[in-house]
Amino acid sequence: MLAADAPNLKRLCLQVYNGDDVDTLRTELTNTTPSLAPEWIDLLAVVAYVRHHVATLEYLVATYTTPEIPSFDSFASFRSPLKSPLEFTNGNTRLTLIRMWAAILRSSTNGWAHLHRPTPGSADAAADPDRYWDLRLAVIRLLEDWTPHDEALRSSTTVADLLTALSDMDIALKARTIAQLLTTIDGAQYGFETYRAIPCSLATAEIIIKTCFPPSGFKDRNATSILMPLAMVEASAPGYADRVKVMRLVLDHGCYVNSRAWMSQWGERTPYSRYQDGTVLWIAAERGDMEMVELLLEFGAQGTMHGHGGKLPSQIAREYGHVAVAERIESEMGRLSRRG
Repeated sequence: MLAADAPNLKRLCLQVYNGDDVDTLRTELTNTTPSLAPEWIDLLAVVAYVRHHVATLEYLVATYTTPEIPSFDSFASFRSPLKSPLEFTNGNTRLTLIRMWAAILRSSTNGWAHLHRPTPGSADAAADPDRYWDLRLAVIRLLEDWTPHDEALRSSTTVADLLTALSDMDIALKARTIAQLLTTIDGAQYGFETYRAIPCSLATAEIIIKTCFPPSGFKDRNATSILMPLAMVEASAPGYADRVKVMRLVLDHGCYVNSRAWMSQWGERTPYSRYQDGTVLWIAAERGDMEMVELLLEFGAQGTMHGHGGKLPSQIAREYGHVAVAERIESEMGRLSRRG
């Protein structure tokens, strides 16, 4: 940077830092940008990001990320605030970060690799061409660890925009992240005193599945991460009426209905530990949820798979007094047995 650029850069940084009106900044940038190197646009964006000035960041990434001005190569600047554990003390913090990252991803002209690799030609790239910045993990962290108080945000168009941006760049979310978007576990995993599963709305589930599910669906432990919380929804929980519809969506999109639970998904001292080795049918049977049982049987759930303590789903249903559920499972298993 030439010494003559310093006053302009200082003035622009102060404007961004103070959150000046975007129109005022636009005028200043129009008059000043030709004398500033692209990396200084990066610097302004980092200032806007750290100060949570969403409109300013949205303007910068939409205006200056172009092949002619390959801005935002310096994403290492964002590593520290993103990779440290995020504690969302209120919904506004998460909302702001999600808005900013949706804008950043939408504007990336070189695709996702542009965001999580070192700048081409830089010393970091020369030293380790395959090095990743792991920003993907940090961005996805914004989509995990929801609480029941976040339902409005979890169902918002802001989250949908970020999911769509990730999908457009062919970034697949892991089962853990999708499970936490679909069903907030209000329990031991997140330090709460109660253990309630709260599903998202059907409309939100449709967006999540449309944008996040891999074509092949999920199998084994990944499937249980998604399926089992949906089967744990209590009748008194918000969204109870939609639980079966959401379950049908995930089964339709390739979640394997006969996948088994494993202990570390729930922790050894949580009420969920009794589901070790069980299937989602085992859980629905224990809870006497006939509507859920019918759906699972429709998708091929096997009543012959033992769960915790070596008990069959029909046996655990009887143990908890759900005779009609037990008889329905036994009837279906008998029908399948006669078919050979």
